[in-house]
Amino acid sequence: MPERFSHLFEQLPEALLILGRDGLIANANEAAAALYAARRDDLLGRKVLELWSADDQTSLLNFLDALTERGDLTLSGEGRRLDGRRFPQEMRLTVDHDSQAARAFVVVRDLSARQRLESGLAGLADLARLNEQQGNLGSVAARALRLSRRMLRADRGAVCVFTGGRVEWLASHRLERLITAADGVSPDDVPWLRRALQSGRPELHDRRRPERMRSPLSTAADALGVVAFAIVPVRTDEELSGVLGLVWSGDPPDLALDRDLLAAIGRLIGLALANVRLRDSLFARQQALDESEERYRSLFEQAPEPILLQARDGLVLDANRAACGLFGRRRRELLGRRTDELAEITDDDRARLRGQLRRRRRGSVRGRGVRPDGSSFPFVMHIAATTLRGEERLLAQLRDLTEQERMQAELLQAQKMEALGQLISGVAHELNNPLSAIVAFSQLLRSDERLPADLVRDADLLMQEADRTRRIVQNLLDFARQRPPERQPASLKTLVERTLELHSYALRAGSISVLQDIPDTLPPVDVDPGQIQQVLLNLTLNAIQAIRSAARGGTLSISAGVECDEAGQDRVRLTIADDGPGVSASVQPHLFEPFFTTKAIGEGTGLGLSVSYGIVAAHAGRLFHEAGEGGGATFILELPAGEAVEGRPLEAPPLHAPLSGQRADGSRGPLAESTAVLAVDDEPAVRGMLERALTRGGYRVGLAASGEEALVRLAAETFDLLLVDHRMGGMDGLEFVRRAVAARPELGDRIVIMSGDTNNASLRAFAASSGTRLLAKPFDVVSLLTVVDEEVERTRVTVTAGTPPP
Repeated sequence: MPERFSHLFEQLPEALLILGRDGLIANANEAAAALYAARRDDLLGRKVLELWSADDQTSLLNFLDALTERGDLTLSGEGRRLDGRRFPQEMRLTVDHDSQAARAFVVVRDLSARQRLESGLAGLADLARLNEQQGNLGSVAARALRLSRRMLRADRGAVCVFTGGRVEWLASHRLERLITAADGVSPDDVPWLRRALQSGRPELHDRRRPERMRSPLSTAADALGVVAFAIVPVRTDEELSGVLGLVWSGDPPDLALDRDLLAAIGRLIGLALANVRLRDSLFARQQALDESEERYRSLFEQAPEPILLQARDGLVLDANRAACGLFGRRRRELLGRRTDELAEITDDDRARLRGQLRRRRRGSVRGRGVRPDGSSFPFVMHIAATTLRGEERLLAQLRDLTEQERMQAELLQAQKMEALGQLISGVAHELNNPLSAIVAFSQLLRSDERLPADLVRDADLLMQEADRTRRIVQNLLDFARQRPPERQPASLKTLVERTLELHSYALRAGSISVLQDIPDTLPPVDVDPGQIQQVLLNLTLNAIQAIRSAARGGTLSISAGVECDEAGQDRVRLTIADDGPGVSASVQPHLFEPFFTTKAIGEGTGLGLSVSYGIVAAHAGRLFHEAGEGGGATFILELPAGEAVEGRPLEAPPLHAPLSGQRADGSRGPLAESTAVLAVDDEPAVRGMLERALTRGGYRVGLAASGEEALVRLAAETFDLLLVDHRMGGMDGLEFVRRAVAARPELGDRIVIMSGDTNNASLRAFAASSGTRLLAKPFDVVSLLTVVDEEVERTRVTVTAGTPPP
């Protein structure tokens, strides 16, 4: 390698490897050695496979075998440094067809910083991409400063570089006075600056600390009201090339305390400035192509971005390997073609591009590239006009927008799902009140001992369908609001057994046998028992319906065990399998999409698996389908194993007790007959249901259709418990409770609020601060009486009538 190219090879900030014809690393620059925590001699002679984790080596080997045929290859995965540490990396391999010594050039990028900081540093990362800057060194520095200030909420800032032993200020924002004061000051006279320059590490200083030291810059800093400042070395690879200074007039944000974040910002700014210089150098060499043709060709060919050299009329004069790969053509197939043949660009966009080139000698245009196989891809092309050997030329750099458009489509879909969730939530809340009445009245009707025998089956069917509707609305609400789990240690075996009890009739009716293999020694799981039982209900119900669709009986198999994941954490793995018709390959990709269902109309909403998937994900678990060779469907539920709390029983959600004229244990509740309950709800059907249910439970009941009416009754009568609807016309439930408690403080801990949105943040905050009990709509009679019984038995307070509340 000639000395001047060897120098360029060493100075490039990207990590570069050269592979020999034998596939071994023949050369590596210092950036590559630093990346892999090695001396360069330690890399030479190694297989490139050794720089990848064992998991990625097999697939990488298959790609390497096809490298020569493909021409270039980009691979992402887990890299491995020589000291054993792992990191995400990207390798771009380009076959060198012209050299007899080298097989491929490899550009290696460490993706750790991008993965860790991509959301906050997206602007800087885009600014630092090679050959994409649309301004000079000063404008790029100004954009980098603006992005850094916005990201870290800094009031002031400046960027400087070190050029030939002197400081060159590229950009500043409201720091001119401090820059003037710094003119002629030696770093040796400013301890914190000297330390930052020597160490090469960012530093954050709070000037309010007593131990701070004065310096020649302190007077100017006092006049500017500087409270805190950060010094961020701007680095090009491992070389210190400048400084980013940020100033705060108040408390700096927490992000400013992260030295690694500050260092990443400095590296990105350094790369952006280095790339501007590299780009400008490329343009300068294009103007003197006859003096440096070989160097131009090397830079042009090995650039990772697609580049076309065009005549003024759009005729392609040259194309680098990246451009050939993008268009799926060999270089000779591109040369001599016009861009009209390679891309679809509207006439208006072409006219706009010509105007940009005429005014500023730079421009950009969007279009769709066309490949020989008929496929196409969206792109943006940045074009700069230049002069080569006295002739006008256009240098065009392209970027494939396929991934960007995919992400935009996903964002649009997420926004649509958010709007859909809001719509679903509103509809479900509107259904809650009438549904509560339907569920409760169906139970009351079925429990009436006077019901004729010929109507019992009809009543059972009504109660069954009312409960089914309640579960559908609950699924809609769970899908729309995705409430966080309330975790506690629970026995997965107990949850499964409770779930199977709920399906006992369906299992018998469908001639379905259950094979259960869950060891008693299975560790507990730290979960919300109600939410996980909902997942189990959905999975087992799907399996039962699949088996019954075959009309031949079948087997439901449930087994569990413990596995250790890659991080060394134990995970409980539950397998639910059936021998039904199974899931077709075309359906499998859509299993967990909301509202996707293969069931007949009326048999499913398409929410069961999507809601279950969200619940399991919120528990840091996994839910997935596993195709079996023998047919049927198998779903795997994985949850992190927890630890049982000594002396505390593992919890499982209770089954619904059958409704009768008494409590589930046969008693009427010793306090019920002497307890008066004031039920407040603006829905007549709900008030009627509350009156019937509470009277059946042995309570004396008062009713009010509004908060205003309830205050009047509360002023004139004695009540021991308030049962209040959250959402009412006029005065809502919370306002009524505040006024009622203000007038009757003794009622403060004897209130139950009924709501279809018990996860509402303001409602939960109110309940937590006031000790108020919440009852989620829609509810059945058993749930209602259970809550009222618990509140009455918890404390007994007699409220006497007095003066009317204000």
